[in-house]
Amino acid sequence: MRPDDLSDERLDEALRRQPRWEPPRHFARAVVARVPAAISASPPIRRRLPVVFRAAAVGALGASGALAAGLLLWWATLEALPGAVVVATAYEMFLEVSTALLIDHATVIGWISAAVLLSITASVTGVAREWI
Repeated sequence: MRPDDLSDERLDEALRRQPRWEPPRHFARAVVARVPAAISASPPIRRRLPVVFRAAAVGALGASGALAAGLLLWWATLEALPGAVVVATAYEMFLEVSTALLIDHATVIGWISAAVLLSITASVTGVAREWI
């Protein structure tokens, strides 16, 4: 039979004419006999109970650790809060002073910024020329 002659009916006929493979009678018993004992036997319930207690103990220990860490962070936040207010107030004062200085000396700061940026650009361009 050629591959281009295959149709569904002809393929069905060819498959029906093929001999079937039937396993020997002892095949199933041989497969079951080769299964490892650990797979075929289930562990007794007594062995599972300590595993549950161990998992519960690990869970309780983890929850206790999370609670202790949360309480420690809560205490640290309460202790650091007054200092944080002072730092925020000092930062606000610093920004007010620096803004006033920038406004008063904007032209000088602009020229200095331009000179610094041009020097950085020149050095980078020189490095880029060496790489090329």
